[in-house]
Amino acid sequence: MVSSAVGGAVAVGHQAGNPFFAESREGAPRRRRNSAGSSIPSLNRAVSLGGAGAGGVGGSRGSGEPRKKRSRSTLPASVGLGGGIAAVAPAQRKDSRPLRDKNFQLAIEEEILQYLQAHGFDRDTQFAQGALTLKILQTPTQKTYMLIFRWLYARVDPNYTFKRSVEAEFYDCLKRLGCPFLADINKSQISAVGGSQWHKFLGLLHWFVKFNSRMDSIREQVDNVAINEPAQNILQTTRAAATVEEQDQIKQNYERLLESLVNEYTMDTYKLFLLRNENYGAMKAKFETNVEKFVQVIHLDINNLQNENEKLLAHYDTVLGKTQELRIAKEKLNNLQNDVAKYQMYIDDFTAKQAERPAKLHNMQRRAEEHQKQIDELKEQIQRLLEEMKLRGLSLERVEDLNKQKEILLQTLDNLADQSDKLIASMQNKKLENKTLKTRISALLNEYNASIELLFERRFQKTGRSVENIQEYTLDLEKQLAAVDENSKLVYNSLFNKGPEYSMEDALTNRFVRLMEDIEVSMESLMNDITELEQRQRFLEENIESKEWDNMQLAQKLRAMQEQNSARRRELERELESQKKIAFQLQNRNEETLRQIELRIGDAKALVQDKKAELEQLKVSLQQEKKQTEQQMLERVQYIENFRVTIQESLNQTSDIVVEELQKLKLDQ
Repeated sequence: MVSSAVGGAVAVGHQAGNPFFAESREGAPRRRRNSAGSSIPSLNRAVSLGGAGAGGVGGSRGSGEPRKKRSRSTLPASVGLGGGIAAVAPAQRKDSRPLRDKNFQLAIEEEILQYLQAHGFDRDTQFAQGALTLKILQTPTQKTYMLIFRWLYARVDPNYTFKRSVEAEFYDCLKRLGCPFLADINKSQISAVGGSQWHKFLGLLHWFVKFNSRMDSIREQVDNVAINEPAQNILQTTRAAATVEEQDQIKQNYERLLESLVNEYTMDTYKLFLLRNENYGAMKAKFETNVEKFVQVIHLDINNLQNENEKLLAHYDTVLGKTQELRIAKEKLNNLQNDVAKYQMYIDDFTAKQAERPAKLHNMQRRAEEHQKQIDELKEQIQRLLEEMKLRGLSLERVEDLNKQKEILLQTLDNLADQSDKLIASMQNKKLENKTLKTRISALLNEYNASIELLFERRFQKTGRSVENIQEYTLDLEKQLAAVDENSKLVYNSLFNKGPEYSMEDALTNRFVRLMEDIEVSMESLMNDITELEQRQRFLEENIESKEWDNMQLAQKLRAMQEQNSARRRELERELESQKKIAFQLQNRNEETLRQIELRIGDAKALVQDKKAELEQLKVSLQQEKKQTEQQMLERVQYIENFRVTIQESLNQTSDIVVEELQKLKLDQ
């Protein structure tokens, strides 16, 4: 039952106060069938001792890995009643101790002898008092070696029964205990331990002694825990951890309290087992009551954590509201500071302008005086001009009458210019009419010739009669029309290059009399139109000659007036340039003012954007802090819940192991 107590303490409480278990947590025990066929949990690898170092004394500790969360705790049980110890054998390796060294052999032999004598080997065996000496260990017999081994194994598991000889189960027993040096020997060498391989078996015996020594220290520590640290009164009020250190302290208190409960229950049941008492009901009821109280403490802590979380959430909401108020107050402060800066700039500008006003006023007064002098000079000039006009017999009324006459003449000149333009346009129209007439005559001749050709063609088609010379009936006047000048009169006789007595009627046959008459009528009408145009043209030419003289005179007057207008225009242009310069200066001043306003507006917008970005960052940081706080609360609740589940599973497994041991006891009985 010692192994059961040790295994339960390791699995549930991890033995926070036990240095042996704090250093040895490597590997996970598993079940293995023993020689009798019963399935029992194995010892934790923590109880296996490694080989000695260069000094040769003392076993190696475990790897010291951090504790890992297990889905199912492993509680090694007692190995009595023919069950045996089943353990996972570690990786086998060569023994690096200097076992062939005589001095080293002497040292470990003395250590083995001291352990055997101190723990009553001679009392428990057939050796007489003081019969076991160093000489016997230096040259032991097969029987003595196996007797020492059997006595040491009985200290590990007093209820184990060897089904076969000790030599037959020697290898398996050491393998179940996790001996790391079994690779140095084989099963055939076990029957002759005192031969050439004695140094190896001496090393195995020394390792077994160290193993028992460590088990004795574990038993002593378990007894001290059971005596000096009884189960605490768990109906004590607890409060939520305010700091990480307090949280760690509460966690350690949980572990110590649970460890104390398990150790108390284990020791009580173990004592009853040693007394062959199978009535564990009272112990189990007491243990369940203590566990329920422990669970109540955990639930109370959970409620306290929830209350603390609610308080923190309320405080967080309050801080968030104050942060919002602080942000609004900060924005108002920034706005007021900006307004103060603007007013200060306005005051500075006004002060600078006020300093410039005396100089501007002085310049205005100087310019007013200069303008007044110019006005006085103009008045004197006007007075002199009036006096001079009186001497010449002129007056203002006379000047106004001359100006009116001048305007009348200019109006008359404009009318004559308009008439001249109309006459020129009329001449151009007549020229266009002559050109159009030539075009019409040419088109008419082409149509006539085409009609004649079509007529004779159809006549030939209908009657079969042809004309020997069709050219006698057609007219070809293209050259004559091209040679006619557009500006000259179009004369009928000039087209045919014949005398005035020439007539188309004599040239054509009687079959075309009517056609010729129509042509002659058309020609006569055209001739009349041309005659009328010629008469009108002569009249216009005479009128143009008479008007040209008038135009020359008017042109001279026009040039004089244009010179006067040019002088006046130049004067007006100079005044316009001066006005443009003034307007350009005013425009530049307005543009500069607009640019400054835009710059100020841009600065204000940039400041607003910066404040918005700061606000977003503040919101994000507050949101992150809120999430972190919620995550921490969830982690704490999850940790407590996981711890509770682990404790519950450990208790269930412990109960299962106890039930299993009870069943074994019943079966053995």
